[in-house]
Amino acid sequence: MAVKEGIRREDRDIVDEIISRMHSYETSLGRFVDREEEVKNIAAGENIVEGGRITVLYGPKGCGKSTLFSALRYSLAELEREGFESGYELVYVSAKPRVSWDVSSAYSSTDLWGLLAEAVSSLGGSLDQSGVVKGLVDAAKLIAILIDRIARKFEKGKNILIVLDEARASGRESLGAFRDWLEVSANEIVEDNRVYSRRRGSIAVIALTSDALVEEIMDEVNDKVNWAFMWNLSRIASEELVNQIGLHYRVARELGIGYEESGELLWRLAGGNPRALERIWKRGLKRWLEGRVLTRLSKFVEKMQKTFGERLWEELWSAASNIDDADIDLKTVMLKRNIAIYIAAADKISEIPSEPWIGREYAFQIPAYYHALKAMARKRSRRISPEDVVREAMA
Repeated sequence: MAVKEGIRREDRDIVDEIISRMHSYETSLGRFVDREEEVKNIAAGENIVEGGRITVLYGPKGCGKSTLFSALRYSLAELEREGFESGYELVYVSAKPRVSWDVSSAYSSTDLWGLLAEAVSSLGGSLDQSGVVKGLVDAAKLIAILIDRIARKFEKGKNILIVLDEARASGRESLGAFRDWLEVSANEIVEDNRVYSRRRGSIAVIALTSDALVEEIMDEVNDKVNWAFMWNLSRIASEELVNQIGLHYRVARELGIGYEESGELLWRLAGGNPRALERIWKRGLKRWLEGRVLTRLSKFVEKMQKTFGERLWEELWSAASNIDDADIDLKTVMLKRNIAIYIAAADKISEIPSEPWIGREYAFQIPAYYHALKAMARKRSRRISPEDVVREAMA
């Protein structure tokens, strides 16, 4: 995926081959949908993913970052199995959930598997054939060792992308650790890529994070790394997924409304967020609103009442009317709790729709938060029901 000197016609043809096989990838909700624009921007977008650079790719929780790279890994493996030389290699390293740097799994193509296993072993761990890493292996050290060995031992000149998934930046300690890793690694990868470029290849790193708090370190490391932003599924892709799993029928039966109306409601509440759609599919719309949306917002509003007092309801209404104009203290807490996200200072690999829950600089991660906050502000109470949110969304 690392871009070197512009994209030739044959490179674009290769990207099309990669995309065509991604749609055969099976997710927990069935066939993988869309993301053509994202793949093209990653593989062929100038200055988004570059050799010798780290790209921080962030976006709303559940928007599908991990699934995208799982599908991409599957596609490259299919091309390898078919004997198709794509010129691309992807190494996927996943940190353990809720832990900053311990590795849970790591995958690569056959060509790089030996070097990956060797790097894991050098840190006292082991890598089984399914990609599970046994032992305590630090992701930052693993990536550094692997890049060094690729630069000096891997003879094939390919575009190599090393993906670090689950990079944590949810609190001060993990955010600081992430910033320190970016600053140190950004310098090291430049030299390793220079060595590897002699074989007409390139090495790039992309770190995936869902923590909106990462916005706070942009200015500190902005000149050393690239920043990219991924959004939820487009409306067309969201409708394709909803139709594929029959979710609009379930919601229509649950609420006693028409199929077209239920499809519109799903867009106004989930906004194309695949994880939200999956949870609605598994639990039902009302249970999802009660357990995932209102519980989180109720705690947020309770905390904000201590800051704003009776002025809170006007502040919430103002935030829902235009999130860019929300009080800075309100926005800071919404970012920390992953209710909102900063969207302005990064290259966008997804198309951002024009919707009332999306501003120019900030956006609600899913529109259900937007509608629920409006319902709370309208009633001047954090104790609202799923029915209140549905009514607000369909108003």
